[in-house]
Parts: sequence; C-alpha cells; structure tokens
Amino acid sequence: MLAMPGGVQIDDDSIAWDGGAVVLTLEGGSNQQSIGTCSTGSYCAWSGASYTGNKLSFTACSIGGTASSLAPLGTNAHSLANARTSGTVQAKNGATVVWNIGANSGVPSNAATLTSMVCFS
Repeated sequence: MLAMPGGVQIDDDSIAWDGGAVVLTLEGGSNQQSIGTCSTGSYCAWSGASYTGNKLSFTACSIGGTASSLAPLGTNAHSLANARTSGTVQAKNGATVVWNIGANSGVPSNAATLTSMVCFS
C-alpha cells in the first residue's frame, strides 16, 4: 500500500494520505477500532462484510475537491459506515451513486463495485 503515491506509514498498522484525511488501518492491527464502528466524524469502508477486514477511514468530505477514492483499500468495499453526526455519504461506482448513507448508519453488506465515497453536510 505504501507504493501508492503520497502514502505515509503512521504506525505499525496504518497508512495515511492527504495529511491524515484518509487512513487505511490493516486488519488485526493494534490500533484497530471496534468492529461495526467508525470514529465519530468519519466515514469508512471495509474490505469485508459486517465491518470486518481492512478499514479505510475518511475525515474530510472531499480530497482536492473530488470524491475520496477507495483504491487504497486494495479491493472492493464490502461494508460502509457514516459515523458523522449529520449529513449524507454517497458511495459511487464512477459517477453512479450506488448508496446514500445517512448519518450514524451503515451498509453491512455490499456486493456492488464501488470506486469512491463523498460526504455532504
């Protein structure tokens, strides 16, 4: 994952991009959060269903004015969460919106191909 442009290892289990606005936490790492949760104020994607596997978390609503890429996850996102206290997160395949996720909710099982996520207030 560090080979992806701009990735910085921030601890034994996590890689960050864009000054920490995007963080990939590897499954089984010492900094892993409780399964089924995403830090308040963030939105997340997991490599496995039911909020398992590697987790990619975002704190910024867009990176450089565009949707946040799910490419650092290394696979399709199989579960998603919006742990923000307000607003909506869209999960997209290209320009097509696949999921609209309200605040404090998630998608425990996703089979659709996803390429990015973006949040709105």
